Amino acid sequence: MLLPKTVDWDDVRAAILQLDGRNTETIRTHRRLWGDFERWCNEKGCPPLPASIETVALYLCYVAPAYKLTSLSNILSAITYVHRLNGFAFSRNFLKPILNGIGRVHGGGMRKKPAIELNYLRTLVEQFPNHKRGLRDRAIFMIGFCGGLRCEELAHMDYVEFQEDAIGRLHFDRDGAAIEMRYRGNARTRARKVLKFIPRCSEFCPVRALEDWIAEAQITRGPLFRAVDKHGNVGETRLPRSTMSVLLRRALRDAEVARGRSPAEAAEIARPYTVQSLRIGFIKSALEAGVKPERIAMHLGLTTAQCIEQYKRRYKTFRDNPLLAVMAGPEPAGDPTKSGIATLDLPTTEQGWDGDSTTPTCRVGISRDEFLSRYGIENDCREALVRWRWPDGFRCPRCQQSRHSYFRGRRAYRCSACRLQTTAKSGTIFHNSLLPLTKWFYAYYLLQGSKTDVTPRQLASELNIKWDTAQRVKRTLTKAMGDENEGLRLA
Repeated sequence: MLLPKTVDWDDVRAAILQLDGRNTETIRTHRRLWGDFERWCNEKGCPPLPASIETVALYLCYVAPAYKLTSLSNILSAITYVHRLNGFAFSRNFLKPILNGIGRVHGGGMRKKPAIELNYLRTLVEQFPNHKRGLRDRAIFMIGFCGGLRCEELAHMDYVEFQEDAIGRLHFDRDGAAIEMRYRGNARTRARKVLKFIPRCSEFCPVRALEDWIAEAQITRGPLFRAVDKHGNVGETRLPRSTMSVLLRRALRDAEVARGRSPAEAAEIARPYTVQSLRIGFIKSALEAGVKPERIAMHLGLTTAQCIEQYKRRYKTFRDNPLLAVMAGPEPAGDPTKSGIATLDLPTTEQGWDGDSTTPTCRVGISRDEFLSRYGIENDCREALVRWRWPDGFRCPRCQQSRHSYFRGRRAYRCSACRLQTTAKSGTIFHNSLLPLTKWFYAYYLLQGSKTDVTPRQLASELNIKWDTAQRVKRTLTKAMGDENEGLRLA
C-alpha cells in the first residue's frame, strides 16, 4: 500500500493522541510543562525541538530550586513525549547524573502527606451540620477514607450507571455499598476493573452517610458528588477534583479553630493535608489492625503490595521497635502503645531546666505524634522557648531588670532600664537563623532520640530542607549538646 505524498502531520499527531494510553490529565500536564520549556528556550535562543541534552540539562538546573525531583521527572517525561511524538529520538538516560546531582544539592524525596487516622476523622465529621453541604462533605470524607480513594476517583464517581468520563460507579445492596472502578490501560498495563465493597457499620457508617446525601440531593443517576450553591441548590455537573482537598483543608481549619487555635494557626496546620491524607490514614489504620499488606492492596485496587510495604516498614520503626525490649529491664520502657523509641521529651514548664545544664531533660517513651502535638506549630515552640529562658518572667540579659516593653510585630522585648532590645532567640543557637523553630525542635528530637547516627540526608528528608542546611543544623545541635562550654546555648 502506497502512502500519499502529502501527509497532514497534525492529523497524524491527533490520531496518536487519541490512541495513546495516557489520560487527559496527563496530556494536559505534558502540554503545560512543554510550554514552559519552549518559552525558556526561546528566551535563551536555543532550539526546543529537537533539543540537545545540554539544553535540557541547563533547563533542569534552572528550575531545580523551585521543583521537587518528582516534578523534574515529569518535566523530562513531557520533553521526551513531545520529541517522540514529532519523530525525534530522545533518551533521558544521559540526564540521570544531573538529577542525582540536583537531589544531592537541593534535597530529593517526595514529601509524603500527613495521615488522617480514624479517631481524628470521627471527630472531624461530627462537626458537620445536617444541611446539603455538610452531608456531602461527610460522605466524601468517609467514603474517601473507607474506600481508600484518590482525589480523581472521588471526583469521577457516578451513581447507578457509568457516564463517559466516569472512573467509578456506586450502587447499594442490602449489606452495604459496592464500588466498581474502571482503570484505563496504557503502554505497560492493561485496562482492568476493580470491585470494592463497603459494609454497613453500626458506628461511623459511610454507607449511611452516602444514603443521606443522595436522598437529600435527590440524585437518581449521574455524578455522585456535585456542587451546592449558597441557596442549597444542587448542580448537575461534577465537583471539580481540585475542590476536594480545599473542602478537607477548610474542615480541618474549622476544627482547629473550634479547639481554640487562631485562624492563622489553624490554616497553617491544615495546609499540608489533601485527600491523599485519607487514603494514607486508611493504610496506617489497617496496618495497626493487623491486616496483611496484600489484602490492603487488593482493597485499594493496587496490582502489587510494594507501596504498602513502605508504610509497614515505617509503622514497625515506630511501633514494633527493638529498643523496647532493650529498655524493658529493671524499669519499664514506657507505654508500649507509644513509639517506644528513646526520644527527646523537651521540658514543660513544670520540668524546667536540669540544674545549670543547657540541655533539656530527656526521657524514653514520648511518641512522635505527642511531640508534634506539643511543638508542631511555630507559636508553641516560641512560647516554650520563652518559658525555658525566663521561667519567672522576662529578665534583661544585660541589667537583669524585669520591667520591659514588648513589640508584638517583631516579637522583641525592650528593657525599660537600659533600653536593650532582645528576643527569645537572642544568644541561643537559633539566633539569626531563618529556619523555623519547629524544624529546629524536630531536628533536636531526632538527633537526641535516635540510637544510631542520623545522617544529614535523613535529616533533610524528615525536615523537608536542603542537604547543606540539614548538615549545618546537625553540626550546630551536636556541638551544643556535646560541649556546654563553647558558649552555645539551646535556650
